[in-house]
Order: sequence, then structure tokens, then C-alpha cells
Amino acid sequence: MRARVLGLCLVLTGCLPLALVARFDVASRAENRATCASSAECEAAWADAAQWVAQRCAFDIRTHTDTLIETEGPIGAPSTSVACRVERVTPAEGGSQLVFSASCGNWFQCLPELDYLQAAFNDDIRSGIEARRAPTVTPPSETPAPPSTTQ
Repeated sequence: MRARVLGLCLVLTGCLPLALVARFDVASRAENRATCASSAECEAAWADAAQWVAQRCAFDIRTHTDTLIETEGPIGAPSTSVACRVERVTPAEGGSQLVFSASCGNWFQCLPELDYLQAAFNDDIRSGIEARRAPTVTPPSETPAPPSTTQ
């Protein structure tokens, strides 16, 4: 019996380092805010942020200005539904940062967990910004070759 318990403990603790690494990855992604450089890039990112909040947060958008997107809520305990807020902050070096925060009416757990939600927001908005920065490749024109003149 003791050997089984010891074996089970070893199996369960073997997964612990993986869980810690994954948790640290989520925490670092949650802290890595989406940053845009140009006015057009920031406007597109802000539109993406509004769409993201409307699709993934539990409550309807209450405020949507040039610098703030905020949902209703959270409602009181024990609700685990998440209310969201995004602020558009302009740092001294220019551009804009989109600062996401979320909360719920439950002290113990929100669904989804706030760190995971913040990491997902930052990842999605940042990937949209990077996709717009990527150079677009135009296919070569498909104009026919000029007819050859034979004499």
C-alpha cells in the first residue's frame, strides 16, 4: 500500500514542473502589453480590442471612447463572470499601449481565470498588430508576353 501511495505521489509531482513553467509563461504573456506605433495601426488595434471585449467578456460594453472600453459588471458575489476594461495609454516614447484588466464578483475564482484572459487579449491584439506590419507580397502580374515578331 505504501509503495502505491509513494508511486502516486511521484507521478503527480512529476507534472508539477510543467505546470509551473506553463503558469510563468501565462504570467509573462499577461504582462506583455500590446503596443502599436502609428495612428492607423493604433486605430486598427483599438477596433480589434473592442471586438475582442464584445466577444469574450461576459457583460455588454458600457463605455466605448477613444481611450476606454469598459463592460458592465461585475455583479456581486458569487458570480464568476468576468467584466473587462481596456485603456489606451500613450507613453512618453509615442505610440499607444492597450492595457487590459478584468474582474469578477468572486474572491476565489473567475472564469476564465484573469491571468489567462489577460494573456489571451495581449496575444490576440499583438498578433493583429504584427500581421498588419508584415510586408504584403503582391503576385507578379499575369500580363501576357508581347507577341514575337518573326520575319
